[in-house]
Amino acid sequence: MGVLGKTTLARKVFDNHGTKEHFHCCIWVTVSESYNMEELLKEIKKQYYKVMGKTAPEEINNFNLISLVGKLRECLQNKRCVVIFNDFWGTIKHAFTDNNEGSRIIATTRNYNVASSCKEFSIVHIHEIQTLTPEKAMELFCKRAFKYSIIEGCQPKLEQLSA
Repeated sequence: MGVLGKTTLARKVFDNHGTKEHFHCCIWVTVSESYNMEELLKEIKKQYYKVMGKTAPEEINNFNLISLVGKLRECLQNKRCVVIFNDFWGTIKHAFTDNNEGSRIIATTRNYNVASSCKEFSIVHIHEIQTLTPEKAMELFCKRAFKYSIIEGCQPKLEQLSA
């Protein structure tokens, strides 16, 4: 289900100061539906170097899939990392083994089966975001837009404006 705020919620976790303090390495990966696994792993490796304040070596572009998986495992082995895959999981999971350092992976997806498949990898908590009722949506809108709850008589005017 789209537009529930999965990516926004994951981004808030990623950008949170506490997250940055807790993890040695924070990587955000946006994955298109027609991703190329080698390119995806190269991007993760490049982001890793960037986060660590280093320049990625040019040889990364010459690695094949198996080499990339191995190199990525080496980099992340003794680090506490958070890697966020936005709307993706699939076969990438094999590159991220449990290294007993307290690392976390957050995967956002619209597909429950994709989320459930993450259980093959490690302990997984699936958080399903539910749609808001129209009343709750209006309450949230008013709190964010006006910094307070619904004002008496405000809702009909807002509904009229949106029509």
